[in-house]
Amino acid sequence: EIYGLIDELVKTQDLGILLISSEAPEVLGMTDRILIMNKGREVVTMRTQDLSMDSLLKYASGGEVEQ
Repeated sequence: EIYGLIDELVKTQDLGILLISSEAPEVLGMTDRILIMNKGREVVTMRTQDLSMDSLLKYASGGEVEQ
């Protein structure tokens, strides 16, 4: 229900929504851009379509990601 409401607001009100979540599938499924943090610091910001689940998890855990 919440996902539907967010989607409706974005489409009908031309709003941007800030979604904060530790659930990787939720973030990948609901966003256009992702800012990934680790230990309170920004690691990377990128378009969701350019990010795989594996890369997201590596960035979030502080691991190195090959480009």
